Amino acid sequence: MINLAWGGLTNGAIPTSRLVDVSGREDYLEPTAAAQWLWMRTDLHAATGVWINPAPGSSCNRSRATQDAFYASYRSYLAGGPYAPVAAVPGTSNHGWARAIDITGYEGNDTWTSPRTGRTYRVNLRVWNWLLAHAHEYGFDWATGDSSGEAWHWESLTPPGTTVAGDITGTVKPKGTKFMKHYPNTDWLAAKKEGRPIAPGTRLRLLKSNTNKAQNLIGNPGPYSIAPHVAGKGFAAGDSIQLTLKFADAKGKESTHYPVIGVADAQGNIAISPSFLRETVSGNSVYCDVEANKANKKTGTITLFACDAYLFN
Repeated sequence: MINLAWGGLTNGAIPTSRLVDVSGREDYLEPTAAAQWLWMRTDLHAATGVWINPAPGSSCNRSRATQDAFYASYRSYLAGGPYAPVAAVPGTSNHGWARAIDITGYEGNDTWTSPRTGRTYRVNLRVWNWLLAHAHEYGFDWATGDSSGEAWHWESLTPPGTTVAGDITGTVKPKGTKFMKHYPNTDWLAAKKEGRPIAPGTRLRLLKSNTNKAQNLIGNPGPYSIAPHVAGKGFAAGDSIQLTLKFADAKGKESTHYPVIGVADAQGNIAISPSFLRETVSGNSVYCDVEANKANKKTGTITLFACDAYLFN
């Protein structure tokens, strides 16, 4: 295992104030790794049409207590207990350095056999081949994952604080860019226990905390990765919502960008978590809207409505 210690910090005890939430669900990575992850998943989507995401459940930064629990489950499995995935000895996991990420979105019905270990994995070959060909360009490595039989486990090998290599779509391509500031935004009504209802044909805008005013998602001008997160429940199967970003100029004139459709599953649940790379200039504001298809059969409830904006420089 590669030791990815950094900053004189303690494995499993890194303050979240030193990290970046890359999903809006408390999936924290070291800032350089976070920047590279955002570039990589956006470029992968552009090439394949698939979004990769942090897997549910402590898939990025991991506390010592969480690693203790993972390791105990793994030791129990080795002694004949229920299956548990490989877990590093507490205090040595690169999840504890916030420089490892367990991903989802690569899965599929294709098979791929590792020439190094001989293990066979079930994957979406279009996504998997892109990762194998390009992940190293963003500083990510899969050697530890392959050794442990975990297709999902990837590690950022780039030293913290170094510049990030990656392209930005749209109007600017800032090669040698590094993460500068994180602007987290959460809709206060959706965060309440009852969430925000959205009837067929109606639209919601992400609101400022404790107000009914629209939340500007960005701060200083510059190149951004903007990552909205929307989840809902109570829809009919097949109902849909559309997420869009609204860019406003200095005069307040808005234009619509990056529409993404989310479709309710058999249980009536919807989840959307894309990311977009865009240059902003002085006077710009950015807002996030969700609109329910007017043909929807039921009024659903938005339970997560948030957006993370990451400024680079």
